[in-house]
Amino acid sequence: MTAFKEYIYTDDCFTFEGAVSVQCEKDFFAPWRIKFDKLELFPFLNIKTQGMAPSGVRLCFTSNTKYVKISLHETFPNQKFDFYADDQLVEEVLLDESTKQYMFKKLPEGMKNITIWLTLGVPCMIKNISVEEGSVIRKTYVNQKRWVHYGSSISHSVRAKTPSTSWPALVSRFKNLYLTNLGFGGNCILDPMMGKVIRDLPADIITLKLGINCVDGRLSDRSFEPCAIGLIETIREKHLLTPIVVISPIINPPRETKKGISNLCLMDMRIILCQMVEKFKKYHDENIYYVNGLDIFGEEHLCYMQDQLHPDAEGQLPLALNFIEKVLNKFI
Repeated sequence: MTAFKEYIYTDDCFTFEGAVSVQCEKDFFAPWRIKFDKLELFPFLNIKTQGMAPSGVRLCFTSNTKYVKISLHETFPNQKFDFYADDQLVEEVLLDESTKQYMFKKLPEGMKNITIWLTLGVPCMIKNISVEEGSVIRKTYVNQKRWVHYGSSISHSVRAKTPSTSWPALVSRFKNLYLTNLGFGGNCILDPMMGKVIRDLPADIITLKLGINCVDGRLSDRSFEPCAIGLIETIREKHLLTPIVVISPIINPPRETKKGISNLCLMDMRIILCQMVEKFKKYHDENIYYVNGLDIFGEEHLCYMQDQLHPDAEGQLPLALNFIEKVLNKFI
């Protein structure tokens, strides 16, 4: 019978990559996409389905073990893991809610970099991980270029089939980028605190997909552009030369020309964001760019949007490929 040794997060042999912070409790460890030590300063994001939901977050380590067990403090509906060894998919797992431990068995021989993509829309509260007794386990060396992305539910991507097939995850895997996905369902409201989070993260490219959560009144024709300007100015405090790509909303027929209580429609927002980027360039910011969201996901892609707003599971791949072509291939 195989003997195992348990490790917890504070043993410093595995990491939560793509997380902003980690909650360390007696019984569990949980990655957050906001700053856990200032949780109350992130209203509306400091809940389980938002900042605690680890969209794009990976549990990573390097080991020669043939088996890995992951133990959870608490489980949630629709909890999924995608297990990779040296970038090769080993197993996709949908956990039963009553199962608090799962063993990955089909691992290749020898040392390998292990990456477990965590579920997209609910928390992941890790109790410990276990590897074979006597096997090596250490942190994975990371040398990828870093991509920080901020957006809405379209970026949160809970409609993806599995954690590693959301469009931001696909982009990062295809381009070998270190992803930090700050997509929050219904909550891309250009929060000043998110500007500070992005400012403080290492980044080789920053993409800001702005607008859709603001059109129904959370910001107005008076506040939308000033808040976007303030967000970028905050980021620029530490990212003086980092490319910043501002992306306007993708297709959403009900809001294209019909103004919401914000007195804005999506066509208005595209014009505002494009003109805003030109204003930054006027003031000698040569590393800021604008991309029209319709060029990434437009009318021809409505077949992938059952609700005319969110790309479905099948729509993640074309969105990823278009994002690579229209954004990353041009600016990184």
